[in-house]
Amino acid sequence: MDYQRIDSNFDINKLCSVQCDRVKCCDFHPSEPWVLVSLFNGFVYVWDYELKEVVMHFEVDDLPNKTPRIGELPVRAAKFIPRKGWIVTGSSDGHIRVFDYHAVKKITSFRAHNDYIRDIIVHPTLPIILTCADDMMVKSFNWEKGFGLVTEFSGHQHYVMHMDLNPSNTNLFVSVSLDRCVYFWDLNSPRPIKVLKNVHERGIDWVTYFVKEGQLFLATSADDRSVNIFDLEKYERVRTLTGHKNNVSAVCALPEHNLLVSGGEDCKIILWDIETFTLKKTLDYGFKRIWALAHFRDMIAIGCDKGLIMIKIDDNVGNTPQNGSPLLILKTEFSLQPPLAASPIVTFICSVCQKSTEYHKAPAVKQWYQRRVRGTKQQQHEAKHIHLHYHPPQFDPSSTMWKDKQKWCEASPSKKI
Repeated sequence: MDYQRIDSNFDINKLCSVQCDRVKCCDFHPSEPWVLVSLFNGFVYVWDYELKEVVMHFEVDDLPNKTPRIGELPVRAAKFIPRKGWIVTGSSDGHIRVFDYHAVKKITSFRAHNDYIRDIIVHPTLPIILTCADDMMVKSFNWEKGFGLVTEFSGHQHYVMHMDLNPSNTNLFVSVSLDRCVYFWDLNSPRPIKVLKNVHERGIDWVTYFVKEGQLFLATSADDRSVNIFDLEKYERVRTLTGHKNNVSAVCALPEHNLLVSGGEDCKIILWDIETFTLKKTLDYGFKRIWALAHFRDMIAIGCDKGLIMIKIDDNVGNTPQNGSPLLILKTEFSLQPPLAASPIVTFICSVCQKSTEYHKAPAVKQWYQRRVRGTKQQQHEAKHIHLHYHPPQFDPSSTMWKDKQKWCEASPSKKI
């Protein structure tokens, strides 16, 4: 871990970094040591941050009669649905795809929007997901009714970039857009219950609720390089945080550590004091632009151009050097995309039928199934014969596929990547 002292009360540990394609979204599993990452190249990975191994991955490009091309379906949103054992993803083709992470297979897919899907929220108690997209719509779908459409929330005048559920009342949520407005919604009404207009000078990219001293606040980050803080008792802006040198892509709050964390296209992570709203620390791990943040307990996952970074906020500072200088404990990097030659094929002989099966070697998979499979020999037989391909092929930058990716990116210069 890279161990850095913030002040006398907090330390930050770099748990690890994972090199891969651009990470557009990340999410923590509440009970397993897993972090979910969705990539710009069309893949979704589940990574075990204790074992430091890929547990499984899915490719979302499943269009019929079509050769998949890397980068054609960037996955901008992905979330766990733990009580169902599912992963739900949203892609640039407007489709929602649902995968069963126990069986490692796709359950369903459907077209939810007419443009890029930017964010997904899984309701903590209701069988509902919320989605928002560049078609300026927010929608809710009920998975107990075959993911049927429940409500369309209309009002935004530009791409809807992000949403968050109200922690005090999960029937309420908020959405932000490049129209520079913040919309407050009730799940039971297609019309907003409150709108804050033109709260930033440029488009808003991220929004998050947080509670401070029993009072509900809202933080928004935007392309005007700032983070705004709103008091939701009066619906008034109470502070503007400046420090980034480029668009601020994401912001999240850790009230238990009195921290607000923001990340931007200036490649910087800034930690703010949630009490005084002053800058405490600026971090740069060399993973270029930052696109997404997720937190769980004292851990933060940071999605960047060059991969994933995980850091841990530590309240125990007993081992901090007396002079306050950084102490390098351990630095490890893991790749989600090694060359195919680095992924040996091994043969497994089934203990039930003695049939031999070849699969890509992935030590974490065996351990995961040992924890998961506790049923009959038939269930064990089926589990051991699941084919899992963990390492997507590497493409030569001079190849046609890579050039197609570059053309695709250049075709829509007005779109936020």
